[in-house]
Order: sequence, then structure tokens, then C-alpha cells
Amino acid sequence: MSAPRRASLEELEKRLSLDPFGAPAAGNRDNSWSASFTGGFITYVVSNRHVVINVIDLVAP
Repeated sequence: MSAPRRASLEELEKRLSLDPFGAPAAGNRDNSWSASFTGGFITYVVSNRHVVINVIDLVAP
């Protein structure tokens, strides 16, 4: 992944660590959430007891 995309993903991870349900997060209908960054998007799940973001799908051309 290019440096600008990697930096954008890292910034998104920081934002989601602070508030995984806030913007730019979008709730999916299967208990997962999605958010985009420059050049791609992630789908993640947040546990009930802890704020833990697990990237389960990363799409970047």
C-alpha cells in the first residue's frame, strides 16, 4: 500500500479508536461497520465489552 493510503488508513484507525460508531462509520445490517479512507474502505466489528476494532476486509486498488 502506498504511503499516502497507509497514512489515511492510520488516521481512520485513530478516529475509530476514539469513537467506532461516529463519523465516518456506517452501520451494516450484520453487526459490522464500514468506513472509507483515501483509496479504500474497511469493514470492522466492535466487541460488546471492549472497543476493539478488527479489520476483516480491506479494499485498496
